[in-house]
Amino acid sequence: MTRVLAVLAVLALAGSAFAGFSIGYKPLDLPVGVVSSTTAYFDMMHMLRLGFAASSDFRIELLLGYDNVSFDDEITPADGNMSNFAVGGSAFYVIAHPSHTVFSIGGSLVYNSTSGEINNVDIDGTTGLSIYPIMRVDFSIPGAERFALFSEYGARYVSANTDTATGDMSFSDFGTWGSENIIGGAYYSF
Repeated sequence: MTRVLAVLAVLALAGSAFAGFSIGYKPLDLPVGVVSSTTAYFDMMHMLRLGFAASSDFRIELLLGYDNVSFDDEITPADGNMSNFAVGGSAFYVIAHPSHTVFSIGGSLVYNSTSGEINNVDIDGTTGLSIYPIMRVDFSIPGAERFALFSEYGARYVSANTDTATGDMSFSDFGTWGSENIIGGAYYSF
């Protein structure tokens, strides 16, 4: 019983000490390699999302992500690994908040860097920059307001650069963008 009361006290204290903060995830499709000026490889990275409600109408987020892929292909005796690191931020202005729903506009800026090796030979490193001016809809279930799901859609500009032995290869693209599976992420607010 003493442990249960201690846990409840810690949760109550954390709720008041971290009021306005939230933690969750947000998947993003980031460039990991450039093939030509019109073609690039993308990889879905699940980013850690740390949010803060600076006011009732303004929200900011810090996005962090790391992905490491190892492979061993027995058909074409190749083995190696690839790592991708990403960091970014988002800011949103709330334009409407009907019951259990929040509509906001804003944007995200994400930088990522990819490196790795195949058969103990370094692969070409790639850096990417993604800019998302977007509309976002957050919604929660009545009775569980601290847990929210969100969906994002809008435009996206992507720029990527791969350093090769023969020179740099660059890729850029501007187009529409939306959450891949309708649900663009989830978070829990303190």
